[in-house]
Amino acid sequence: MDRRKAIETALERIGHIERLRVLEACAQGPKSAKDLAPTQPAIGRVSYHFRTLLDAKLIKRHSVKQVRGTIQRFYVISAPGLRLLDSLGLDDEL
Repeated sequence: MDRRKAIETALERIGHIERLRVLEACAQGPKSAKDLAPTQPAIGRVSYHFRTLLDAKLIKRHSVKQVRGTIQRFYVISAPGLRLLDSLGLDDEL
């Protein structure tokens, strides 16, 4: 797959402004859905975006922490995710 096609595929997988926000946050350091969700009910929606980026290999699992009977997963940006931000010119803002 050539570079242009790889970028197009990655952008299709991002496909939502919330995923770009998650990707940029993960470039700053380990983040969980709870860190980025504005309210408790929104955690499920944000988790969905984390899973989509994980499936696209744009982020990777960093650590897992048990908190009051639930599991909190933390993610960081992966090398392909960082390359994508770089190709979009967004890594300069980080």
